[in-house]
Amino acid sequence: RPSTPVPVAPPPGGGTSAAAAQAAAAPSASSSGNSLESDADLFLTGDGGIIVPSPSAVSSSTAAGPLSLPSTSAAATTATAPTLLHPPPLPRNETALERARTLAGRRAWVDVLAVTSDLLATRGDGSASPWGVWYGELCGDNTPGGGTSGSGASGNVEEDARHQSETNEILRLRLTAYLKLRRHVDLAREVERLNLLDLDYDDDGEEVVGGADDGGDGDDGQDSHRAMPSNGSARRHALPVWVDVTVTVLAATSILYTDPGNPRRCLDALHRLRDEVTATTEEAAATETTTSCSRSKSEEEEQTTTNRSRNSRNSSSSKPIRYLNRIDVAIANVHVRRKEWRLALAKLDDVMSNIDGGVELEIERRAAAAAAAAAAAEASTASTRIEDEDKICEWLRAALTSAARIEIRSRQGWIFLQSGAVPEAEKVFVLAERDRAAVENALAYAEEYAVTNPNNALANGLVETGLIRQAPARCLANDGLRLLAVQEYEQAMHRFTDAMKRLQRDHTPTMSAAPPYRDEEEMASTIGFGSDGSGGPGPSLIAPCLNNLALCALYTCNMHHAVAMMESLVREGPTMFLTERLAFNLCTLYELGSDGPTSERKKRVLQLISKRFFLHDMNECFRIS
Repeated sequence: RPSTPVPVAPPPGGGTSAAAAQAAAAPSASSSGNSLESDADLFLTGDGGIIVPSPSAVSSSTAAGPLSLPSTSAAATTATAPTLLHPPPLPRNETALERARTLAGRRAWVDVLAVTSDLLATRGDGSASPWGVWYGELCGDNTPGGGTSGSGASGNVEEDARHQSETNEILRLRLTAYLKLRRHVDLAREVERLNLLDLDYDDDGEEVVGGADDGGDGDDGQDSHRAMPSNGSARRHALPVWVDVTVTVLAATSILYTDPGNPRRCLDALHRLRDEVTATTEEAAATETTTSCSRSKSEEEEQTTTNRSRNSRNSSSSKPIRYLNRIDVAIANVHVRRKEWRLALAKLDDVMSNIDGGVELEIERRAAAAAAAAAAAEASTASTRIEDEDKICEWLRAALTSAARIEIRSRQGWIFLQSGAVPEAEKVFVLAERDRAAVENALAYAEEYAVTNPNNALANGLVETGLIRQAPARCLANDGLRLLAVQEYEQAMHRFTDAMKRLQRDHTPTMSAAPPYRDEEEMASTIGFGSDGSGGPGPSLIAPCLNNLALCALYTCNMHHAVAMMESLVREGPTMFLTERLAFNLCTLYELGSDGPTSERKKRVLQLISKRFFLHDMNECFRIS
């Protein structure tokens, strides 16, 4: 699809026309970095150049046929949206933590590490920051609220809880940054320094250094056992109670990268963590049962039947377990990575069986947050709040349950496709399609309600949840993948095109230029998936859909059209869409469609764009020799 030319200032280096750019395609002794800068400007503006095919060539192969491509949101608004040649400036007046979030949204992971290191560093006067105190507790440097170096604990319970939550977020950002940058040695050192994984306890409550796989032998011949704390300030693995499970899940999954030769160690760590959260829930249920049994005799006589039914409901077999789905999803991902398809499918079945309880936990969390926000703002009366809450909670329950089922069955279908079981994948995708109507109906109700009640947090949260909004498009993408697997490329392109049309309703050029930060662990304690279902940062489904759409174009002998589609997505927003997978596929197409020097130059231009936009997670994906 040709993009509409936009009048821009002549790029540096004098490259003002397509002919001049074509003349500069072949490297020569006079070629310089400034020439690559000019080519990058031409690429991003779509004004000809050595990268973008001529409009006539693209239009002649895609005129009014099955290869027609829906215009991306930025290209559709080129008359008003400015050409994005450089990343927009960072917002001013941000706190250090807000700056770290902004940098994470823009994939500047090196800067994320620098900012979070400053947050955790010791101040000039020798005291620790509010986050550094809790970080120091993990490192064993100090004990907040006690000792000589515990000055960072404020003594205010609410303030300390906020700093603990923010410290968990900082730790997740740091671990994610190490993974994105592939600094696996530093990642292993950070996990070891924080003591997130390597400690285990035997049945007598004694600590075994190094885990069971190491035979319990300590370093330097020292005694490898130490009594497990019993003062309630630590949980299993000697971690303080404020350390979020998502941090330990990230640390456990990092073993796949820091110790790739021993994947069983990763699974063992995740299963130990699963046992821990299950035991914690069972202990809480037992405590609740004991409390209910300690009531006065008269009250027990009046409510004997009620208490029995309540105690049975509070049993570990029916009580929702926080973080259980998040851990099971991580275990399933490990099995997929190891190509253990049956084990991965079985674990996703476990997630499916627990999804109703997870949805109830998520509704409780959102309802409590909405009630607190409404009480602080005093925006509505109590009667209106109760009436609306019941109605919106029903919509939210239907939307979350159906969207989560679509996500789980989609993942199971992908596993079947990877293992070559196409008929089984088709059956699973049909089951996912059945939940699509419930999601669309709940979304329609919530959007209509939000028009007249724009300040309702519950309704706005439903509408803005990526897992819910993307569910219909995910069903279309699933069908496209099925058709792609059976080599029905024309029909697959139609499915991916329809999916992109749905996704573009929520996509704006501003999101492409500066993607907002999204905490992917927001629903980790309840449903177990990230806010957009992917479990990690990224451009939702737009990039995968267009990537698959381009592959279909390639398989139908329209390689130039495939290149044009991929480049149009990069042009729309490099920060959001120039991922490793897309760059690798695009560079492969450059090699197939150009001679050696030309393809090398195209790949270097693409690499320069990634550096210009500070995409630090673009590793060896440009196929540059």
